[in-house]
Amino acid sequence: MADNKTKAAALKDEGNAALSAGNVQEAVNKYSEAIALDPENHVLYSNRSAAYAKMEKYHEALLDADKTVLYKPDWGKGYSRKGAALTYLGRLTEAVAAYEKGLQLDPNNQQLKDGLAECRAKRNPTRPSAVYYEMKDYEKCIAACEKAVEVGRENRADFKLIAKALTRIGNAYKSLKDYPKAKTFYEKSLSEHRTPETKEILSKAEEEKEKGTLLQEGRTIHSAIKHLHRAIPTEKPLTIPRSTATVLPATPSWLNSTWGLKDARSA
Repeated sequence: MADNKTKAAALKDEGNAALSAGNVQEAVNKYSEAIALDPENHVLYSNRSAAYAKMEKYHEALLDADKTVLYKPDWGKGYSRKGAALTYLGRLTEAVAAYEKGLQLDPNNQQLKDGLAECRAKRNPTRPSAVYYEMKDYEKCIAACEKAVEVGRENRADFKLIAKALTRIGNAYKSLKDYPKAKTFYEKSLSEHRTPETKEILSKAEEEKEKGTLLQEGRTIHSAIKHLHRAIPTEKPLTIPRSTATVLPATPSWLNSTWGLKDARSA
């Protein structure tokens, strides 16, 4: 028995060396030989679980992680292996539970902390962006949402979460008064999941864009008329088209002259 454990330890070391060198299949073979000699050694299952994960054989990685915590239930690293395998399999709720169990046993384990944070981000990819939005840091909010959409698509997240992130990008652009981009992202959100709330926001964004355009046109006309009056004095009043008359600012004092502005509505 002691001889078997010694041979298993040697095979484990060979497996570790192979894994470090990138020879993952060889590492799996060495760990498997070691397990045959020492079938209740939790470290061997843990190491082979890591190797399987590198090979993207996540079901096998989970089976070995389960064996790890079976033979050593008070070892935090085993729950890290289990959490990682479950995360790759998309079983995020179970992954969170595994990481949390590991942290109960080993509260300072950074690998467990990082794994839990990543897993929670995948469960709710829009959370960081909400913080930035509340802080009115709209550029960071947009970046966080774009990352959330990317991660969400990679992990086949619920389309409602993707739509939520896209709507938040639209809201951020709206707050930045970039209405064309806001409209674009509201439309993208609706293509993922149609909600009355987003449809209403899109409608209001389109109204704001139109008002902004008309207001800018009105100000431009006022400015042009002002310069014309200065350059070419005339007794004949100038008129403004009806389309802009209703959105113009209050008549400025410089129009109260002998060549004053004639209101298009009474023309």
